[in-house]
Amino acid sequence: DPNMDEVTSYKGVSSEEAINESVSRIKKAIDNKEKIIINGDPDADGISGTAILTAGLRFFGLDVEYKFPVRSKEGHGLQLRIIQEAKESGASLIITTDCGTKDVEAVNYAIEQGIDVIITDHHILGKELPKAVAVINPYMNTNKDYYEFRDLSGSYVSFKWIIALKEALGVTFSKQVYECLIICASLGVISDRVNLKQPMNRAVVRLGIDYLNSTKLDGMKALKEISTTSRSFLRARDISRTIAPRMNAPGRIG
Repeated sequence: DPNMDEVTSYKGVSSEEAINESVSRIKKAIDNKEKIIINGDPDADGISGTAILTAGLRFFGLDVEYKFPVRSKEGHGLQLRIIQEAKESGASLIITTDCGTKDVEAVNYAIEQGIDVIITDHHILGKELPKAVAVINPYMNTNKDYYEFRDLSGSYVSFKWIIALKEALGVTFSKQVYECLIICASLGVISDRVNLKQPMNRAVVRLGIDYLNSTKLDGMKALKEISTTSRSFLRARDISRTIAPRMNAPGRIG
């Protein structure tokens, strides 16, 4: 990408270092029983990523709430309003999903308010990295052997990060939580129209569709029932025409 040549401040910061810093920060949050706010992007991918982070972090025992920008008034990204609400609620950590990579000023404001920020995102880097605790973004990896990961959706990045946290914490997800995470990752991949020639994307979509069709999770069953007219087997194209547009709609209409 030509814009990558303009980036200077991220060089020397590896993806592994970002993961390690984020793991340390989450361990601290667990030890100190901190409150966390998820700032999600208000589209199907961001909503899916928010569900992944909320479900995963709550499973670790953390106090987690989630908030979305009002797209018609605030646009995308880490919001000053959400930072202010986080401070008022006593939160000490904000985690973004599907946004935040270029929100340098917003992250600075959060730091001024005594709130740390971890960014999980899949959008291209800007000229300057935010001073977040960690930026979890496939574009942080400069090894060309891993450029395929730049095709991941925001929700899939959040999923991979939650799995990395799980491994670092030595935690085993329940079947229900793991199923929820996989389904949400697949919904984000389908809705954000990322490259399905990429094996990881194809794999999570296939697994997510299988789980979605057989799920006994009440929320997922309700999502299917309200979005589809048929109870037959759902395919990827059914999700892109029914479930994904309904998930996108609230953010579009405010």
